[in-house]
Order: sequence, then C-alpha cells, then structure tokens
Amino acid sequence: MATSSEEVLLIVKKVRQKKQDGALYLMAERVAWAPEGKDRFTVSHMYGDIKCQKISPDGKAKVQLQLVLHTGETTNFHFSNESTAIKERDAVKELLRHFWSCFPVNTPFLEEKLIKMRNNLERFQVTKLCPFQEKVKKLYLSTNLTSHLEEMLQTAYNKFQMWQSRRMLKKT
Repeated sequence: MATSSEEVLLIVKKVRQKKQDGALYLMAERVAWAPEGKDRFTVSHMYGDIKCQKISPDGKAKVQLQLVLHTGETTNFHFSNESTAIKERDAVKELLRHFWSCFPVNTPFLEEKLIKMRNNLERFQVTKLCPFQEKVKKLYLSTNLTSHLEEMLQTAYNKFQMWQSRRMLKKT
C-alpha cells in the first residue's frame, strides 16, 4: 500500500477496475487503486504522468472516470456505489483537477493560486454549504447530505496547513 511517508488524502471504496472491486486512493503525489482484500496497489499513477481525465456522460449506466496518461495509456475506474457514485466520481475529478494542479508549489504563481483556492473553498463552505446543510436539517431532520463535501474540504485544508507549515520551516 502507501509507504509510511505517503499521506493518503482520500479513499473511495467500491471502485472497480477491470471488473474487479477495490478502492481508489488519492495521495499527495499519486492516485492508486488496490483490489479488495489485497494490501498492494495494482494501479498507480503519478499526478505529473496524467495528461487529462474523462468522465462518463450523465445518465449513463456506469459512472466512470478515465485517466489518460502522457504515454497514451488509459486507466478506467468504475464507481459502483449506486447511491453515491456520481458524487464520489465528481469529487475525485474536481479534487484532482483543482487542488493538485497547485502541487508541487514551486512558483510564485502556484503559491498565489493555492492561497486563493483555499480562500475560495472557505467562502464556498460558509456562504453555500453551511446554509444548505441548515436548510436540509430543518426539512429532513438529521440527514447529512454534505458530509462527503465537508470531508473533502477538510482534506484540502489539512494539505494546505501541511504545506504552510513546511514553507514556514524552510524560511527559518
């Protein structure tokens, strides 16, 4: 699995790869997939090796994410948890697209983008997500429809704090 120094940022269970059940792992520097019941990744791609990602159209029977590598190789993931498949697929897609485009933070532009992104995420959480959750609580009692988004936001905040701490250590 992940080496002891690798930070696992998100785990999505019930993700199939080549008709085999498993889990998708998003880590600091790579995306990986492990079959259910196994302790080794059978798929592992560094973010820098990913050229683009494609998703299955809405309304399709299968909710899929395809990673296209610079080499032309493709890897398909099928999100099979029916109740949350689209949400999980889109969450993975957006996390990969926006957040990881800032890492490694090796230019002033990326540093500025990362800081702006964190501010935008906080603003979204306060102005959109929290009011929506309050409305849902009033209408449907204790249903928490935003827990997945809240987890993703917390993961992004944790990564930002870790980057900021490392940055401060380098300055001293």
